[in-house]
Amino acid sequence: MRGPGTHTPPADTQPQPAHNDSVTVMRQAHRWNREPGTWREHGPLIHPEAAREIAAWWQSPGPAGLPFAAFASTGTLTADLAPAIERELSDLTGAAHLDPETREARTALRALRAYLDACPVTVWRVTHTPTPTADPAIVASALTWPTTREALHAHLDEYAATQWPAGCDTDQNDTDHCHRCRFQHDAAGWLAGDPLGFDATPDTAAHTFRHERADHNAAPTWRVERHATTYGAEFPPSPPAP
Repeated sequence: MRGPGTHTPPADTQPQPAHNDSVTVMRQAHRWNREPGTWREHGPLIHPEAAREIAAWWQSPGPAGLPFAAFASTGTLTADLAPAIERELSDLTGAAHLDPETREARTALRALRAYLDACPVTVWRVTHTPTPTADPAIVASALTWPTTREALHAHLDEYAATQWPAGCDTDQNDTDHCHRCRFQHDAAGWLAGDPLGFDATPDTAAHTFRHERADHNAAPTWRVERHATTYGAEFPPSPPAP
């Protein structure tokens, strides 16, 4: 038995299966797909053990199977797991959907996706407010701070190139820095560490970078926050296949 691993399971699931063989796991998937004896569209979510076993059926060393392998082996939720499931489901559409094996595969993948959608996650999110009167826009969002920081770093580089396209025009003997160099220096110092700390409380902790020395009156700001949400809210599923 694998256990939940590194992710946090949904609050309510079916009981842990006695075995993780395909027959037992699919019994849970079918119970989710249609609760026997009721008119509910879906029954209770599959157990974490069943979810990770289903992921193991699609794991492989290649790019398409790595997201499944990460969840099956360690219980790690990644951003690319959702589109990996969507791709597998799309391959199972068409005339072949009447085949019993194909129907079983679709049921298993949809049960896995439903389970993942209900998993609570904490998301790192960065918003950029160009002026005090502008609405903030999300420029980076990920399940881990290193991934978010990488995206934010690219955004800040692009911002600097857009604001100061001529680059650095400061004389090498000048002790002062141009606006672009100042901005990049300040941003690099802000990104060098972990702004919030990995133990920061979601929805309450925040860290703001304000470039006071920008060459316009209204200084732009970037705000890093951690939000408690669910995997499905962060990575919404596509409409189910017919």
